Amino acid sequence: MYYSVERGKTRGRFYLKHRYSKMLKILICIVLIVVFTVAFNQDSEIGDYAYAIAIGIDNGENNNLKVTIQFAKAVNLSEGSSSEPQPSIIKTVEASSIDSAFNLINSSISKQINLSHCKTVIISEEFAKNGVSEVLYTLINDVQVRPDVSIVISRCNSDYFIANSKPVLENIVSKYYEIAPSSSQYTGYTSYVKIVDFFNAFTSNTCEPYAILGGINTQVQKTSSSNLSNIEKDSNVIAGETPISKNPSSEYLGLAIFKNDKLVGEISAIDTLCHLIIINKLESGVITIPNPLDQNSSIDLSIYKQKNTKKNVEFVNNSPYITLDVAINARILSLNNYSQNLTQENINKLQEAINLYLKDNISRYLYKTTLDFNSDVCCFGNYAICRFKTQDDWNNYNWKDNYKNSFFKVNVSSSVKSGQLLTQD
Repeated sequence: MYYSVERGKTRGRFYLKHRYSKMLKILICIVLIVVFTVAFNQDSEIGDYAYAIAIGIDNGENNNLKVTIQFAKAVNLSEGSSSEPQPSIIKTVEASSIDSAFNLINSSISKQINLSHCKTVIISEEFAKNGVSEVLYTLINDVQVRPDVSIVISRCNSDYFIANSKPVLENIVSKYYEIAPSSSQYTGYTSYVKIVDFFNAFTSNTCEPYAILGGINTQVQKTSSSNLSNIEKDSNVIAGETPISKNPSSEYLGLAIFKNDKLVGEISAIDTLCHLIIINKLESGVITIPNPLDQNSSIDLSIYKQKNTKKNVEFVNNSPYITLDVAINARILSLNNYSQNLTQENINKLQEAINLYLKDNISRYLYKTTLDFNSDVCCFGNYAICRFKTQDDWNNYNWKDNYKNSFFKVNVSSSVKSGQLLTQD
């Protein structure tokens, strides 16, 4: 009898457990059916939205904003394989705020604006000089804006920049906005800056933000400084001033430097390359230096990091003393009659020339960030904060204002590799 009772209890628990399991499966099936039914039967479909691919911000009249939105036509999403450039639509409106501008544009088009496919935010430098915090908070707070949207500071009005952003090798404008700034991977002359990175630097107390520098090349070049050599002129260009013969078109070259939320300056191609070396984001780049083996010629080299740049911050008489140890690999690109003289002794001379070139340019760039901009865009504050015992001590020191008192020691070592055909054993 005892055995039967226990066996009955066991069976009861088994049937109860089985029943609960069956009910759970049924409930899951119901939830899935409801989710898929709602998802596929919503009133709003993909064709009901106007997908923004670029947003431009300029100064308007009467203290208003001028907002420009570039939309991709529906064929952009379905005909990406077409050999013809895909069309887009540009709308511009003045309003008191970004959200108000969006609402006004919504009232003038047949579809609702959707920012989930936006690739870039372009802000004119004239607007950025007065501060971008309101624009930044508005866009970051929008759930449709993706964190990897690039942020560009245009040296001209953003509506003009957008109108002249015509892809040459791409058929889809949105794809052009996505990959154009990525030239930093092989030139080192710009950096892909995401809006989330800009926002994090802006809200940090250890560094300052920077953005991609954009411009329109109109073939009207400014007169280069007479004290620059031909070698220096090639790498001291910025967006909108490259000596490229072409119709007006957009280009990304250099960086826009901020102090808090205000634009305070721009840096050239070579300064940007130095910046990437310092923050360990240089993938590869090309430099041209005077040939140490022949005073009448130069040598082109492809450089890439040998190892991460080491940074150390100490304080001397309450001023930051920053040491950098840079290690670079270099590969010879140019060929000339002196290539056959690449003995180990001459390679050592070339390495010394590279070290001096990079040391001078990195040092010049660093003192530009302190004396001209007082902006720690290299985030040395992340290393300086370790020297303070408490957060209050760090806050009282006020790093962002005291960064201008920094001085630097830059050490550079390089390893040169010649082309295989030039190596002599």
